[in-house]
Amino acid sequence: MRNTTWRIFNCVGSFMREGYDGESMNEVARFISDTLNVGRVSIFLHEPFKGVLRLVGTSDPDLKNMVGYLKIRNVERFKKAERGMVTKFDGDTEVEELRGYMYFVTLSTDGDLMGVVFMEKMGETFDERFSDVVEDLSMALKFLARYRNLEDSLKKFSLLGKFTDLFEKTVSEDLLIKGVLEIAQEVLDAEAGFILAKSGGDYVVRESASMDFKTGRISRDHPFIVAVESKGAVLLTKKKLQRYSMDEISDHDFKSIIAVHFSHEDGFEGIIALVNKREGEGYKPYKHFDDLDLSVLREIARRFSLASSRLKYYKAIKDEVEKLEDLRKRHEDLINMLREHIKKLNAVYTISQAMRSSYNLVNVYKILLLGITSPRGLNFDRALLLVKDNKRQVLVGKMWAGFESLEDMESYRKRSNQRALRYGDAVQFFREEALSVDLSRGMTSKIEDRIFHYKGHAVFERVVLRKKVVHVTPNLVRKGGYEIRDLVELLGTDDFVVVPLVGRWDTIGVVILDNRLSKREITDVDVEILKLVAESAGLAIENVMNYEELKTKTLSLERQKNLVDYLRRFSESVLQNLDIAVLVVDGSGKVLEWNRKAEQIFGRPRESMMGTQIAWLSPEFEDIWAVAGKVFETRESVFLSNYLFNISGEEKYFDVKFSPLWSSDGRKTEGVIITFEDVTVRYILEMERKRQEKLAALGEMAARVAHELRNPISVIGGFLRRLKKHLDNPELRERYLEILMEEVERLEGIVNEILEFSKDMKKLDFSEFDMVELAREVYLLHEEVLEKKGVGFEIL
Repeated sequence: MRNTTWRIFNCVGSFMREGYDGESMNEVARFISDTLNVGRVSIFLHEPFKGVLRLVGTSDPDLKNMVGYLKIRNVERFKKAERGMVTKFDGDTEVEELRGYMYFVTLSTDGDLMGVVFMEKMGETFDERFSDVVEDLSMALKFLARYRNLEDSLKKFSLLGKFTDLFEKTVSEDLLIKGVLEIAQEVLDAEAGFILAKSGGDYVVRESASMDFKTGRISRDHPFIVAVESKGAVLLTKKKLQRYSMDEISDHDFKSIIAVHFSHEDGFEGIIALVNKREGEGYKPYKHFDDLDLSVLREIARRFSLASSRLKYYKAIKDEVEKLEDLRKRHEDLINMLREHIKKLNAVYTISQAMRSSYNLVNVYKILLLGITSPRGLNFDRALLLVKDNKRQVLVGKMWAGFESLEDMESYRKRSNQRALRYGDAVQFFREEALSVDLSRGMTSKIEDRIFHYKGHAVFERVVLRKKVVHVTPNLVRKGGYEIRDLVELLGTDDFVVVPLVGRWDTIGVVILDNRLSKREITDVDVEILKLVAESAGLAIENVMNYEELKTKTLSLERQKNLVDYLRRFSESVLQNLDIAVLVVDGSGKVLEWNRKAEQIFGRPRESMMGTQIAWLSPEFEDIWAVAGKVFETRESVFLSNYLFNISGEEKYFDVKFSPLWSSDGRKTEGVIITFEDVTVRYILEMERKRQEKLAALGEMAARVAHELRNPISVIGGFLRRLKKHLDNPELRERYLEILMEEVERLEGIVNEILEFSKDMKKLDFSEFDMVELAREVYLLHEEVLEKKGVGFEIL
């Protein structure tokens, strides 16, 4: 009997797994027919959801093709039959195919009808095994049906685990909705499905699978929507679906629907629905959704709500995280930017300090260009320096620091960085590097002494005259003129910055910078940093220029000072060694200068004479000061020749000259220069010479006088003899006397001339007198002569 039980269990199990495609239940029917000798046997199983009995196995060849299709709808009569007891079958006409079957026995467990076994006949004697077989078949159907249900439930709940993965991995609401519908179809073996979302007063199709809709918007008054909203969840079979007007929504063949209404905390509200149960493999007592499916769909909707809420919070958290991440990145970028700014500002300070520490203009130029291009500086690829020529009003190429290729630049920077390790101080590095680097070759040869006109130039005019930093970009090059294109052709790039080097008052040069090789972007911050460099560099270069100019002027002034000192010493030496006495007095008569010769002549030391009033020295100096005062006032020179001076009782003669002492600007007199040249010897020699000349002249004159005297004497002698003869003739006597008087006067004149010539020169004797009284005395002495000559004389 145990073998019979296992055989029935195996066959029922196979039927549950294979369904109508196998022969398992036909084999059970044949087993019952053969073993119990009851003729033809047909086994029907109860499908409670449809309220029918369905043929699942038979030993009747005529019914074999109807397995799975033949149904008995009148189930109530079988429910009323006694369980497990063979009952006479009256050949119900409802199922014509069962005519000829005389008996049936119900299969049931726990009072539930599970099926009916129809038999053609019964043996004359009751086989005791019949009850056991019926019991085994009932138990097998019950157990294996439950087992299959448990398998299906296990499959469903195991598939529900996919939601966990979906919820954890999905961050998009659209992907979540689509994933939920796909997994729900898979879990509940649904043929199709859709999700509706509430929008305004209606519902719109948010997602669908394996079905088409006539419209994308469904009214909230639609019977299906009303039923789902009012009940929260519905299970609709084909009969019920006729009342819900599903044909208005879609042309899909609706057999059964399960739908659940859901709402999320974020306000998302909608309906999730699955359409038509897929048959699948194995036997199922029904082909539509059941309450378990609806419960599972409720759970799916609940999880969907949780997932949607989680997604909302996840999105909110993600947004916050993204904001925080963005904020972190911005802070990091800001920190990096600030670090870069600080680095560049430190570089600006370092470059400025290095330039200010040098007083050689060429080295300052090198420090500027190296500071701009060095990684320890501003790290630009190349820097070109143009210096302004104020006389010609042009820019002149000076130096160009940079390289033609990226490999050369990287190689040089690597070597430069290695050398930089030797210097802890960047200022010292730039100073030392400027002294060792040679910028006269390379690219400098392309622009050295090359002239660039800035007046009227699209870029240089703004930079030089307006002192603006100009960032030339490709767009500006396209809009600019040929001047910019020439500059672009020279540089080999259309992205560069032109920076003015501004001194205290004027632009002294221009620096052009670019990143042609590395292609790094030149930012607005770089431009602002370059403005600081330009101002600092301009002042540093101007200071060096001023220093060199000051140095030149200082050297010139030093030379002039040395020359002035030399001239002063020379003048002092000349003044002190002059063979004439030199006195300088101011406007008040104080002695400002008294040379060595004056000390010797006048016997007074210079120290005691400085600041002394000259008029206080002696009466002679009073007269000297009187003349000097007039010279100070009139600003005209005066010369006194052979001026007699009594010095210590000794008479000396001097040539005295008075000259005004002019100020440095020549506008006023600051004193009077008085020079005394001792001409006493010359004067004596001159007097002796004059005396000798007179003696010589007397010899000459003696002959002339003898000649001159002989004529008048001869005339006098002749006329005296005549007078003697004619004394008695008054007319002749008178006439002869007049002639004699004239000759006598002539002799007196000759004698007077001789006397005057022979007299010695008298010295001047200065004394005060009355000019009017003197004039009267002279008039009285010469009154007769004046009257004779008809000269009038009047004293006013």
